Amino acid sequence: MTAADNEATGAGANEGAMPLPRLLRKALRALIAIDVFGMMALIFVDVFLRYLFNAPLPGAFEYIQFMLAFLIFCALPLITWTEGHIVVSIFEGLFRRRGLDRVQRLAVMLVSAGGLAVIAWLLWHQGFSLRNSGQITGFVELPLYPIAFVMSGLTVVALAIQLAMIVYDLRHGFRRDRRGPVGDF
Repeated sequence: MTAADNEATGAGANEGAMPLPRLLRKALRALIAIDVFGMMALIFVDVFLRYLFNAPLPGAFEYIQFMLAFLIFCALPLITWTEGHIVVSIFEGLFRRRGLDRVQRLAVMLVSAGGLAVIAWLLWHQGFSLRNSGQITGFVELPLYPIAFVMSGLTVVALAIQLAMIVYDLRHGFRRDRRGPVGDF
């Protein structure tokens, strides 16, 4: 399989990996890049104005908070797909020696899917709570509920990816290496 084939299928560096739709990958990467650039530019302007004119950019801290939350939850689906989460492999050798590594992998993926579902549900309800109470930020007075709904939606995307990975692994057999297609992040 060539690099062009990998890019076309979304398999990346790992030929056994579940393909992630190209448009979704590109959209998430573009959103992350725009968000990081926006945060950088906002911080630069804020620091520049603060030190040169002793007049910080009004509300910069609140905008950066929104942008950071958006960044984290935009990256969540990609991190889920590449299996880039933090892993503590205390029992990995024990499971591998007994031939239970596939069972362990399935259990971890199911627990991850459950965790993502809970997070998405809690964020969704938090969005309604923030909207109903009319909560806004302190300085710029932006409503807080839209970011909660966006974070919930991006968590649902990560959940869908996790569930698709479970189905893919059950149908196609579990990949031997635990690393996702990090090269094609």
